[in-house]
Amino acid sequence: MTTAQELGTFQRVGLRSVWGDEAADFTPWLADNISLLGDALGMNLELRKKEAPVGGFSLDILAHDRGNDRPVVIENQLGTTDHSHLGQLLTYAGGFNANVAVWIAGEFRDEHREALDLLNQRTDEDTQFFGIEMELTKIGNSLPAPNFKLVAIPRKWRNPKRMSGGSKGTRTAEKYRQFYQELLSRLNEKAPEFADKSVEEVDATHYCSLAPAGKNVRYSASFGNFAGYQVWVQLGIRSDDRDWDKKLFNQLEKYRDEIEDDLGESLVWRIDHFRHQSGIMVPREGSIDDSAEALQDIQDWMVERLLKFKEVFGPRLAELVD
Repeated sequence: MTTAQELGTFQRVGLRSVWGDEAADFTPWLADNISLLGDALGMNLELRKKEAPVGGFSLDILAHDRGNDRPVVIENQLGTTDHSHLGQLLTYAGGFNANVAVWIAGEFRDEHREALDLLNQRTDEDTQFFGIEMELTKIGNSLPAPNFKLVAIPRKWRNPKRMSGGSKGTRTAEKYRQFYQELLSRLNEKAPEFADKSVEEVDATHYCSLAPAGKNVRYSASFGNFAGYQVWVQLGIRSDDRDWDKKLFNQLEKYRDEIEDDLGESLVWRIDHFRHQSGIMVPREGSIDDSAEALQDIQDWMVERLLKFKEVFGPRLAELVD
């Protein structure tokens, strides 16, 4: 059984430490690993051409979505998004009459993410714009692992490769429901005023929102693969005002060292533009398909950290949130 002391530390790795040059290093790597991007987009992508010419310009990667028989244009930049690359993306989409346009960058400015959101709102459902922040992460001395973090997506888009179905999906959903019902019961025994939902209200999904931490702020637990970990306890910040979310997140992050010292462990601090949500999380290994003994251990871990989160974050949030 893995203990808290044996868990590794989540680390971000600089993109240019692996891909020194965008054209010479990153684009060839992406072309060779186009299926990884396809998995993130829920498409069966096939490479058609690198540096595909459009008049006097050249597109980084021209791909094809085999499942829907449509062209996909992909524009890369390892740095922060800029107006030039937004214009290039639109030029290449027009040049290849592409249904799908993908912009990959090391960091997305809010203005450029909002531009893609507007394009998705004003175009038909057959035309799709994706914004992706490229990440490299590792745990301890492991090799860096790529992560395609979607920050702008089309309307009504869902990734079919991440949706479960059939009898296996039904069985797994019921495992989630039973696990979180037991977790909620144990939390109610430890802290009767902690949660704001009944056992009967628990959904059969990998994620469970458990208790309020303040207006637009909640404590939750989840199973989900990110940065090599599959189990999470989280303080989630989500409202209809992205500026408010970001402000609260930044106010808490100012006390990051103090908060982590009080909790006794490192946290993952993440602003997720894709879901319009900010999260402060602690991870561990595990799976809903683990043995009953291992799931009991995960529940013990979740209960301990959820109560500790309330103890540490509660007073700070009481001062910051109305």
